[in-house]
Amino acid sequence: MNKTWLITKREYLTRVKKKTFILSTFLTPLLFAGVIAAIVFITIHNSDKENIAVIDNSGVFKKQLDSLKSVKFQLNPPVTIANFYRKGYSAILFAPHTGDNKTEDWQLYSRKSFGVLTTEQINEKIRRESRTTCCS
Repeated sequence: MNKTWLITKREYLTRVKKKTFILSTFLTPLLFAGVIAAIVFITIHNSDKENIAVIDNSGVFKKQLDSLKSVKFQLNPPVTIANFYRKGYSAILFAPHTGDNKTEDWQLYSRKSFGVLTTEQINEKIRRESRTTCCS
């Protein structure tokens, strides 16, 4: 048992004293943190301002919508699903029972998928405006 402890101790000390062990122990976590920071930095700085047409004949949005950080809303522009992209819009948002939307839910049509931040901002805007309309 005593010899096993001596061998284990010697192996451990010879491995720990190597430069590769020390460098990999400290640099690997720094490398991972740097990669994650770079991804976050690129994601934040590459976010485009999305221009969304809102078709709302139901009156939920009674006035022109305020733009958000990454989303600009245009209320009731003359666009359809067929031509919204050619007219410079990233997406078209239909209120319930408006235009091509025959459902009870809001429907967003776009040619690309939006990021999590943009999608959450759109949902929050709909919730906030719906609350204001129903309770005022």
